[in-house]
Amino acid sequence: MKRLPVYLLTGFLGSGKTTLLQKLLGYCREQSLKVGLLVNDFGAVNVDALLVGAAQRGNEQITMMQLSGGCACCTVSRELVVDILEMTMAYELDLIIIEASGVADALDLLDQLTMPGLLRRIYPAAVVSVVDGLRFYDLAQTMPLVQRQVQYADLLIFNKCDLLVGDIYDKALAELQKLNPHATIHPTSYAEIDPSLIFERITSNVVPQEQAKHNHMTFHAWEHALTKPFDRLSFEALLLRMPLQIIRAKGFVRFFGESALYLLQYVAGQYAFTCLEDSNEIQPKLVFIGQNLNLEELKRSLQECEA
Repeated sequence: MKRLPVYLLTGFLGSGKTTLLQKLLGYCREQSLKVGLLVNDFGAVNVDALLVGAAQRGNEQITMMQLSGGCACCTVSRELVVDILEMTMAYELDLIIIEASGVADALDLLDQLTMPGLLRRIYPAAVVSVVDGLRFYDLAQTMPLVQRQVQYADLLIFNKCDLLVGDIYDKALAELQKLNPHATIHPTSYAEIDPSLIFERITSNVVPQEQAKHNHMTFHAWEHALTKPFDRLSFEALLLRMPLQIIRAKGFVRFFGESALYLLQYVAGQYAFTCLEDSNEIQPKLVFIGQNLNLEELKRSLQECEA
């Protein structure tokens, strides 16, 4: 039986995983590789899956399944295993890519991928962790999850290097090397890397069935359907004063006086809008991820932005 290589794409919220994924899928298309893709988002609305799905529509080389409503390494773990088995049995594939939630633990995921029932059909080929160069050093000092996403990686995509000034680059790089002296580190901007450097990997550095006993931090995800367009200036002002408890926000919004749909990407005080051309099948919704969210206050702030 042909065993398929599985590439696990991890990294904390807002690090650039989906940007890298788009580049990897483009490479696979050029190389005529048939890909099984599993996209997991923390929250009931799988924004990453919708975004990737829109970009890959009509591409018969991509077989995509979505995992929503939790983290693939815990609340939807059974679905992950079942979907991988289904993919390997129902489709002719060359490889599988899993884009994990930003709060997923790489070690837990690897533990699932090395279950005896799966190892007959797949093998972990590489763990690729995307690192947010701007925030990594500070996050790694207080969050064991961020440390583990680095410690169990084969390749580290040291991203957003174009934004690093002063000694931030050197501090972050030194911390990466300390946490994982065996990984290959690729400094990047916008996750620009030759995909062949990732797909040439054939073995993982993690011992099968290594057990991890630890708990997630208490992250919550809240989705909010948008029935009215926003006033752009009011919404941008809200993004600039977002409370620290909100780590990540993303989704699809419309603005008063404009016909286009926009993709929002927000990470720790920084935000960007991208105009989407093929958006007929996407409904305006936002997802907020963070700790101890004050939902009533957030709802009220969003209502004040409605035109």
